[in-house]
Amino acid sequence: MADNVTVGNVSGQANDYTVSADEAASGQVQRVKLTLSADGSDTPVSASELGLLVDLSRPARELLEGILLAARALTPDGGRLFSKQTDSVAAALSTGSIMEGRRELIPQFAFANVAASTTDGMIVPALVNHKIRVLAFRLHAGATATNLTFNSKPDPAAGAAVTEQFQIGANSGRADGFDPLGHFETVVSHGLAVTTGTGSTVGVGVKFIYV
Repeated sequence: MADNVTVGNVSGQANDYTVSADEAASGQVQRVKLTLSADGSDTPVSASELGLLVDLSRPARELLEGILLAARALTPDGGRLFSKQTDSVAAALSTGSIMEGRRELIPQFAFANVAASTTDGMIVPALVNHKIRVLAFRLHAGATATNLTFNSKPDPAAGAAVTEQFQIGANSGRADGFDPLGHFETVVSHGLAVTTGTGSTVGVGVKFIYV
């Protein structure tokens, strides 16, 4: 690369940006520096001002020369080649899938109206080698108060509770919103079922993924 190359005056600034190369013995790298010239003298730009300090071997000099030529676009903030990113970065919630590690899982929906005094009323069928993880659920009782428990249900054996017992008032209910970790889940290869107490029919709705 040629020595003492003037990159050019930046609009609105008095100083030129000059590229120079220090002498180096054979087989050594060459130091390339950027200097400012205000009054005919060369004043090196400090590392703190420039934000960049590199020693390049001979094959990479043209690359640095191209980078330094881009210094025409420098702003009057001390001559930094690279500025901190200040633009905002936006993110959006994906409604079509949810990630577990590197796996993309598809949320699914299920509901049932389960009569009072039902044991292991099926809500979501089993999928072999998968668990059912419930991300959100809602419950609503009819004219009489009742209770409900979610079960992990093998086929054909009886289910086992995977939640506490929910007490639901007459003509009332509850809705537990989206939790990316899941509110509860079944055992592998089990279905999701509910057991209800005496009282009235309960409407049950779930959002879930197979994991």
